[in-house]
Amino acid sequence: MGRTRRHISANEAVAYSSNSVSPARGTVSRWRLVAAGDLCNARVSQRQPFDEDLVALVRSADVSMANLEAPIANSEEPSIKSGPSLNLTAEQATVLVGAGFRVFGLANNHVFDQGLGGLSSTLAFLRSAAIHTVRRYRPPALCSGAPGGPQDR
Repeated sequence: MGRTRRHISANEAVAYSSNSVSPARGTVSRWRLVAAGDLCNARVSQRQPFDEDLVALVRSADVSMANLEAPIANSEEPSIKSGPSLNLTAEQATVLVGAGFRVFGLANNHVFDQGLGGLSSTLAFLRSAAIHTVRRYRPPALCSGAPGGPQDR
């Protein structure tokens, strides 16, 4: 290893031009991005779901991100919806966080699988683990008075 690396924030990671990022604290001319698709170990109980080489690759990146495909809620309170309602316990989420991803995307079809409480507990868990999030969601349209609800149509 031997090299000193400064981790850049999620905002700095997306504010790039060509081959260089110009964050407030200086210019980074090259950086390594590792991106993955859906991460979800809700239906399996694995202490180490990732191969050691993959973990090393993720941890070597300046920016590492993946889509977190399920909310993190220790008690299940599934939303009424069609299709599966996914849920991760804190223990399962800790395994995913342990792989070294520093940014999780939450803008997906399962973000409200455990209702607003599930989203809230997901954000709290990730915040406590110093994980950045990328998200864009609306409260369900059935929430009276919520932005994007029936009154806005």
